[in-house]
Amino acid sequence: MTNGLENVAEGAGLGETLHQRARRALEEVCSRYGIDASSVYLMPMGGRNGGLGNAIPLPIPFRRRYLLRYHRCMRDADPLALRGLFAHELMHVVHYAHASYGELMRFVWRYLLFLATAGTRFGWLESWGRALEHLTDLMAVQRGEGASLAAWKRFKARAIRRGDICDALHEMYLSSAEVDAFHRSGDELQARIDHSVTALRGRDELHPFRRPAA
Repeated sequence: MTNGLENVAEGAGLGETLHQRARRALEEVCSRYGIDASSVYLMPMGGRNGGLGNAIPLPIPFRRRYLLRYHRCMRDADPLALRGLFAHELMHVVHYAHASYGELMRFVWRYLLFLATAGTRFGWLESWGRALEHLTDLMAVQRGEGASLAAWKRFKARAIRRGDICDALHEMYLSSAEVDAFHRSGDELQARIDHSVTALRGRDELHPFRRPAA
């Protein structure tokens, strides 16, 4: 399925092959997570700031739509690493889908403030953001995406070393080694999920996954 935003991919000089691979990976992960793939628009991005991708809820009342952006350097990623990017970002969409419109807007403003203060060690916002991203990673592992998530993190680390991206938030996420360890140990995974949920619940009424996922 295509849409206007996806057509930007070809106009921006992004290869057709990556566009097709990205859409296929997105649809596979959406199927696993129970997300309507037609509600997620894809758009490439460039530049060194901003990491390899992000998922943004679009301010459209009464229609839940999301913009998922992915970096052009993902053309060098293997299929597992590309899938891992979507495994993480679409878990944010799972979070967004279970929030009311008002809750979602409050969360977005808080997350934008977190991004704006990245690297400044701005007190509780740093610990809130770290707990949020850890929980997002952990929930992706719990949904069966541990191998793809670890592959994406290894690719991201190489992209940073090459200078393709400069990600000030890189240390806020689980490492590939941590993902591998949690992927192998279900008991440790659940304990860490419980810890992250508790950390978020203490400082935010809109912590992710407070409602059962569909």
